[in-house]
Amino acid sequence: MHTSLRIALSLFVLATGVPFAVAAAEPSPSGAIIASGVIVGRPAVGSDVERFRGYAGAPDFEVVSRKKRLRLYPCTTCHRFLPTRTTPRKLVTALPHPHTLRHGKGRLWCFECHDLQNKNALHVMAGGGVAGGGIDFDQEHLLCGQCHYNRHQDWYFGAHGKRLDNWRGKRKLVLCSHCHDPHDTVPKPRKPREKPPVRIGLDPMMKPVITEKQQWNKP
Repeated sequence: MHTSLRIALSLFVLATGVPFAVAAAEPSPSGAIIASGVIVGRPAVGSDVERFRGYAGAPDFEVVSRKKRLRLYPCTTCHRFLPTRTTPRKLVTALPHPHTLRHGKGRLWCFECHDLQNKNALHVMAGGGVAGGGIDFDQEHLLCGQCHYNRHQDWYFGAHGKRLDNWRGKRKLVLCSHCHDPHDTVPKPRKPREKPPVRIGLDPMMKPVITEKQQWNKP
């Protein structure tokens, strides 16, 4: 395991007291992926690492599938014909993939996130995963949460990320890569939207006149 990922994993254990390993969520009969909001401290067989199954008190949710939107999935369409090379290097003929990874300040390589054995899955640090190894692409938040555990917990409870359809009842969440490019996590500048028009019959709000310095501008 990469040194930086070992450090991140150790920090998680120290912060939460929970040895971290992921276990794939079970698909519902309709095909939707349902994640449970409970944590089960049951070690994997032959291991002292507990399997991560959510955060205590987090409500259940359904995630929006990403695999259906991935133009190049399954990965084995191409990679079953290509040799596996684990040496980090600049990808000269990487198309359609990026040549460089702007994630982790140059400390990460493809197989920190992609499973080495199961090319159609994502990498899991220890234990758990889907049949054949790894994390299902529709459960990518389990991959991201292995390092970004604070944001992962916020996402579980609704303080981070995006919810679709409604604010009450069934929770339907988009996954991390819906907003964050996993290969280039540096946010792109975006032009702000135009301000909404003033409703007919209402006057535009006047800008308040500030006569004294704000608290943060005072010496």
